[in-house]
Amino acid sequence: MNANPAFLALVPFAVLLTIWLIAVLASIQAIQMAVLPLILGTMLLVVLGWSAAKRLWMFVAYLYLAIPVWESGNFVLQKMTVWAVELALWVFRVPAFIHGNTVALPAGAFEVEGGCSGLHYFIVAIALSVLYGLLFIQSAKKRLLLVALAVAAALLTNWLRVFIVVYVGYLTDMQHYLVTQDHYYFGWFLFAGILVPYLMIARKVEQSENNDRMDDPPTVVSNGVASAKRPVVALSACLVGLLVSGGAILASLPEDAEGSVELDLPSAPGAWTVDHAVDSDWRPHYVGTTAETIGQYRRDQGTVDAYFNLYRGQARGRELVGSENRVEGLDKWSISRDTVRKIDSGNGAEFWTVREVNLVAASGEQRMLYLWFDVGGILTASDLEAQLLYGINVLRGRRDAGVSILSATCGQGCEDARVLLGDWLRDHKSVIGDV
Repeated sequence: MNANPAFLALVPFAVLLTIWLIAVLASIQAIQMAVLPLILGTMLLVVLGWSAAKRLWMFVAYLYLAIPVWESGNFVLQKMTVWAVELALWVFRVPAFIHGNTVALPAGAFEVEGGCSGLHYFIVAIALSVLYGLLFIQSAKKRLLLVALAVAAALLTNWLRVFIVVYVGYLTDMQHYLVTQDHYYFGWFLFAGILVPYLMIARKVEQSENNDRMDDPPTVVSNGVASAKRPVVALSACLVGLLVSGGAILASLPEDAEGSVELDLPSAPGAWTVDHAVDSDWRPHYVGTTAETIGQYRRDQGTVDAYFNLYRGQARGRELVGSENRVEGLDKWSISRDTVRKIDSGNGAEFWTVREVNLVAASGEQRMLYLWFDVGGILTASDLEAQLLYGINVLRGRRDAGVSILSATCGQGCEDARVLLGDWLRDHKSVIGDV
């Protein structure tokens, strides 16, 4: 097989590197991980050409089994496990009441939690079967057969494990070791036992193919000095792209800001008055801010709490959109509803877009929030768009970003709070601009 570099593939290679770089700067791990195998595959295409890429693409795609995106389908395996256990209990005439994911027995109850779905067996089974097929099987149909058998073995293992634990709990009035102590390793012993006949079947499938089914391993053959230099040039171009991306990441790491930064509350026009000494039961929690401020705006119709913050640069642990940030605060409130709303700017032709978040307390009290992000002068109400904009802005030399949140207590149906927050926005047009 001749190495015939596909230099035109440098274009998608550069695009993928840019996407990955923006995702890294924006701290969006899902995009980072999803793009990495594509970058590797495109790099192989650039250096070795289409012929080698066709041979190697399955090995590159295999890397997706290591990307933690499989949790999104966990609820399907969880439901399948409940149905399988319900059927088995009916066959063995075990008195049980099943509601949702809970299996109630006369002596106690089991809950089929997310960790009981069998996702780990499922992933390991697919990884082993795909790898075996890539290494030892030529036929695509036989590879798919091995994968299907492995998936069936993984599902059967988990269903059997959960049923045995439930059945043993029924027979022993919930006193057996598998019930009171641990059943996790029991499942892996079952899985290892089921793998033995599976590997025997896989070996038979392998032997059924002709002895000469495997091609000779691909070799790189060059025709003369000029053609031998082409893969080196292609590889050098890819390495330069990787080095430039790495350098851009290092150059974009936020530095500790020198001196303090103070945020001023917007002035209070018209009938509004502002109080910097806030006595409120709501305060958002944002980690690693460069500066933040909160105040109360009052008028005869009600009170609006306003919160603003600023990030001069973001890194892991100090992000505008991060898992530790809480718009509802840390104590009293929890989110009951989160949606996007268009707000009339007052002239009937322009509208602002904000996130409308409803909060509820254990006492039944309610609050409404209006939220939007300011990323380098660009306003958005979307978490994902805010982080992508930040990643792009860093490449343009801007690292400033922040969030603005308005809050008002609700009366009947929160319509009064919605009216009050809309009035605040129309009276403070310079704060929200064009979202």
